[in-house]
Amino acid sequence: MIKASPIVLRPVVVEDAADIWKVLDDATDTDGMGSLPSSMDATKQLCDSSAAVLAELAAGSYRPDPGTADRLVLVADHPGDGIVGLTGCSFKHDIPNLGVRVQTSLDGLGLAMHSASQPWTRSELDSSYLRPDARGAGHGAVLSRGRLMLLHLVASQIPASVVSHLRGTFDDAGSAPFWMHFGHRFVPDWGTSAMAEQALGRDPRQLRRLADQSLRLLPEVLDCLGKVNGASLPAFRALVSEGLEPTELFDPVDGGPTVRAQLDETVTHKLRVHGRAQIVADLDGPESLIGTVSVGSFRLTRGSAAAGDDGSVVISEATAYRLGVDESRLIAAAPLRRAADLSGLTDDPGRDQ
Repeated sequence: MIKASPIVLRPVVVEDAADIWKVLDDATDTDGMGSLPSSMDATKQLCDSSAAVLAELAAGSYRPDPGTADRLVLVADHPGDGIVGLTGCSFKHDIPNLGVRVQTSLDGLGLAMHSASQPWTRSELDSSYLRPDARGAGHGAVLSRGRLMLLHLVASQIPASVVSHLRGTFDDAGSAPFWMHFGHRFVPDWGTSAMAEQALGRDPRQLRRLADQSLRLLPEVLDCLGKVNGASLPAFRALVSEGLEPTELFDPVDGGPTVRAQLDETVTHKLRVHGRAQIVADLDGPESLIGTVSVGSFRLTRGSAAAGDDGSVVISEATAYRLGVDESRLIAAAPLRRAADLSGLTDDPGRDQ
């Protein structure tokens, strides 16, 4: 059965700030999601800066300097229920990344954890959050994988390496056990992982306090190193389905893993197709992510899509309505399953009409 998620993923606008903050202010399960804004003022600033980045990307003029980082935010809009979630990306250009690696200890007698920081240019997939009552209806894939459909449209302007830092495990009090095994040993004034996240949020340069530190990897650490937070497992599985693979890097605060792929190696890149919209009353085709190809007015939803005999992309009236597209509008579709077939369509995105 096709999960025709009614939500629409679209870039944030400045007027969304209050609705986004309402979702986040009511949230009780955002521990470790450091990319989410922590106040109404921060939400406003994020919406403003995201809209500016989108405008540059839409104009083809996004040319950031080394040492800079920019955020692009997308919201999940539910008909009749407004904004129910958000996701996004950070474009980081020669920005240091601190990670914990596991390697043989220098004495050769076992394994050790070692933290190191080095400049890294990447398109980082930020935290995705859905309101609890909006979960379990196929919306998660729209957030986790749908943003890649937009990234492919601006691939020439952004870093080609796509990474995601997944949350590690947390105890009932909302603190990461890994912090007590590693980071707390070197920065004891940050008593919990929550305190560490807050301090780093105020001044990211303090990550240097955690760099170039080593500790023996003891058995008790293995219970919290590299494990994905239960609430983040759906996102992890969606990203693995996209072709991102776990790396040797772990988060220095909560011990969560990092996954990585080149943008042109993702499943969405390989399977997405473009064509003029052919709209029918109803459709039982491959379960797909379907979106517009205009960067400035990007919209994406989940539903059925099929290949038309003339190279068109066949979609239902409901999908067309959610996207706001008419017959013959250029759209893109990407099957959510590898086995799905939309062959016969052009892979040339062309220009939006």
